[in-house]
Amino acid sequence: MTKPTFYINSSALSLKSTCDLRLRYTICDGYVPRGRDIGDFTDVHFGTCWHLYRQVLAASKGDWSLAMVKALSCWEAKEKQLIMRSKTKAYVTKDFLAQTILNFQNRYMHIADNESWWDKVDGFSYFKFENGIPFTEQKIQFPYYVGEDFDLILVGTLDALGFIGDSFILLDDKTTSAWDVEEFFEKYRSSNQMMLYTWMVRQLSAMYPESQLGKIFSQYPNFGTAIYGIFHSAKEVNFKRSPIMFYNDRQLFAFEAALATKLKDVKRICQDYLDHPKLREKNGFVNGMCKAYKNECPYVNACCADTEEDEESMLYAQFEVKPYNPVLTHEDI
Repeated sequence: MTKPTFYINSSALSLKSTCDLRLRYTICDGYVPRGRDIGDFTDVHFGTCWHLYRQVLAASKGDWSLAMVKALSCWEAKEKQLIMRSKTKAYVTKDFLAQTILNFQNRYMHIADNESWWDKVDGFSYFKFENGIPFTEQKIQFPYYVGEDFDLILVGTLDALGFIGDSFILLDDKTTSAWDVEEFFEKYRSSNQMMLYTWMVRQLSAMYPESQLGKIFSQYPNFGTAIYGIFHSAKEVNFKRSPIMFYNDRQLFAFEAALATKLKDVKRICQDYLDHPKLREKNGFVNGMCKAYKNECPYVNACCADTEEDEESMLYAQFEVKPYNPVLTHEDI
């Protein structure tokens, strides 16, 4: 039997990890709602297409026509299966994507007034490899645990690395319908995603000093993070970058300690999944996270079934099984 590999990212470490069973169903069983991938929601797919636009724009060194074509083709490839999450986001269409891209170009092209406008957006300039290609949309994987029975891999995507003034920055694009810009940025001061990326980059650079990341971050060990926000509504789209955020040693020490505790639980959940497949610890019944706020757990109905047979039947009817690998999904967009 092939040794399984379980993947976990910042999304799985947050809401999904509030219940052992929910996390197990996600990263071990690989349950996903039948006929409804998260990437099929129009607003999530909008983010996917936007990231592709920015990636191609940077890789082609400013070929905005090619970048737009790639982004619109990405939209069209899924257009027939897209799901509108709510009526308030009915405006998120292919035409809206095209208009957002045009608005972005019109805003920044005339400011720089030259062919390198794409490399001067809100003062951000890409880090470039020796061949001149900018660092954009790079997947990272950190082997947190390699054991006899299974491996546990932390994963993420670095949208861009570069400079704002003299500061070396990890920049992350976020498309959002949030209306309070400052409140949106404020939450990233304690973002588990940005702290996890910062921690992973430091760990990978130390473990593999001769790697691509190792060589980059040996030059810039003290780096910050920033969010580039695409704030959209039916009436307008605004572009704004957050202030630079630096996580100090005290914050990262606290994060590392909490992460170690959390991943100890994750390892236990993975081992229990292999050793005791019928064991189902429903923490949500105790901590109240089954229907907390507006984030109802997708497994709550199955968990509340009258019998184990009914629970199995509901899981089979409502979910299909796909290996969980966030590197291939859209969760961190």
